[in-house]
Amino acid sequence: MKLIGIAVSLFVLGSAAAHAQTPKTEELLLGDWTCASDSNGAVITGPFTYLAGGKSKMQTTIAISSASVEMSGTGNATWKFLADGKLEETITDFKVASAKSAGQPAPVEPMQEMVDTMVLNQTVTSTVAVDAKKLVLTDNTGTTTTCTR
Repeated sequence: MKLIGIAVSLFVLGSAAAHAQTPKTEELLLGDWTCASDSNGAVITGPFTYLAGGKSKMQTTIAISSASVEMSGTGNATWKFLADGKLEETITDFKVASAKSAGQPAPVEPMQEMVDTMVLNQTVTSTVAVDAKKLVLTDNTGTTTTCTR
């Protein structure tokens, strides 16, 4: 009986030590990622960096196949984990640097207006699956963003 008690104690201590060494989801999220998602024909790709303190930055290309439009730019966002473990993100600014329509250079201003109206200050909540090399976010509309290091 004493042997069983020792074995259980060692198992509990071993589990606690293993748990203490497992990085938290937030710690795994931090850093640089190369991400891609396809939301109803709008393909978004580029590097994203999650910073401590709930900030992130991005340099993305957005290609909308149905409109033959592509734009690239840089932006910033805020993020936080909710009590249910989901990730809430809000793009706070995005500056369109270049635009194309049907493969030809296009004025940036109409694209910037579209981003300002449709993207800025919109909050997205996603489930998170993350490890040291891969991040998968699935938002409340079912869109999946896959990121790698």
